[in-house]
Amino acid sequence: MESSLSPDDVITHILLGDRKEDPDILSDIFWDAPATVNWFSEHGYTLYTRLFMYGIYREWTVPSLPFEDILESNYPYAGHDITDFYDNPQPLRTSDLTGKLAYAQDSELHHVAIKAIFNDSEEYRILRYLHAQGLDTLQENCIMPVLDILPYRRNLCFVVMPR
Repeated sequence: MESSLSPDDVITHILLGDRKEDPDILSDIFWDAPATVNWFSEHGYTLYTRLFMYGIYREWTVPSLPFEDILESNYPYAGHDITDFYDNPQPLRTSDLTGKLAYAQDSELHHVAIKAIFNDSEEYRILRYLHAQGLDTLQENCIMPVLDILPYRRNLCFVVMPR
């Protein structure tokens, strides 16, 4: 079934909490739209790819770019070791049922989480404050940093944090 909503309308409705009332509001309409994928690419982020299994696209996404099996990392990024991951064919697979989150790799192949929020929200003001703090201060206080805040249309922005 084809949605009558544009990708931008979909993400706005998701943030407003309208998903329960309207079956056309599917997060993949926004996050998987070519315009969205290109927009993030232009800003240095490659969104994960939606997993296609058993003839349908699933809620899971997997990294689009290659990644190391073993990665040791320093704050603020997490490391991983997928060499003994119970034979999972998609060891870094993710999903978000809220529709507000997506996962990506940055230009240095770090894995990041991206959250859509409204610019006029209290959450935005808090995250903007954290973004202005130095990494040393955040690490000292055991706080996950905001790596980037990407302004978007319609009073929206995307907050990028380490995955």
